[in-house]
Parts: sequence; C-alpha cells; structure tokens
Amino acid sequence: MKIQGYNIDLENAAKKIKNKNYKTVVLQVPEGLKSYSFKFVDLLEKETPARVIISADPCFGACDIVDSEFKKLGAEFVIQIGHTPILYDEKPEIPTMFINAESENDITKVINKAIPKFKDKKIGLTTTAQHIHKLEEIKKILIENNF
Repeated sequence: MKIQGYNIDLENAAKKIKNKNYKTVVLQVPEGLKSYSFKFVDLLEKETPARVIISADPCFGACDIVDSEFKKLGAEFVIQIGHTPILYDEKPEIPTMFINAESENDITKVINKAIPKFKDKKIGLTTTAQHIHKLEEIKKILIENNF
C-alpha cells in the first residue's frame, strides 16, 4: 500500500493473518501515520476475516509493544507499522509483525545540497528505518564526491 510518500507492505500482513487464521489483530501506528489508520484497517478487514483494533496509544518503536494490554483485548496478532524488529531477550507474548514504512521521497537533492557543508572527508552514515533502503544510494553519491 502506498500512502503519503511511503510504501507499507500491509498485503504481506494480510497473507499472514489469513494463513494463521487470526481473528483479532491490533494495529500500532506511529503518530505521523495515525490519520491513515482507517485505510489500513479497511485493507486488512477487506482482505482477511480478522477484526482489526487500532491502538490509540503513541507508538515510538519496536520496543513499544504492550502485550499484556493487547491480550486483554483478545488480540492474537500485532502489526506494528513504521518500525523494524529489534532483538528481544524474550519474544513478545503475542506474535508481532513489524512493517517498515519505506519513504519514497527522492533524497538525492538533500544529499547534494548538504555536501558543501561537510568539512571533513571522512563521515559516517545513519538513518531512521524509513530511509534505510536508501543508504547505498547515499553512499554512492558521497563516494562520487570524494567522501
């Protein structure tokens, strides 16, 4: 599903819901995409037999799972949008799928605009989950500019 400049693979989540025959699913959405929650629910409920509950609590990453609260709702599966999985000491109580919201924005203009401001030739790269798939492209631009 493409929404607001992001590619969000809810279709894969729908397949998993159908394969596992989950009946109650909780959807965690980051604040910046919450206004699209009902579109996410519409897609999932159209494609699966599940009832989808939207968590209204703020969600700040893969470490922000509220298993015990979701269990009280009868949740069998959690979908967390906009984050990538982290390693857990203990697995979440409820099976959880992390679906990144990959940005489709062209970052080359921003990188090229920033290059003259770099003072050193040796720099490091870091990013949020939404742009991680763009790191190789950024690296290539920087190498072409002698970084």
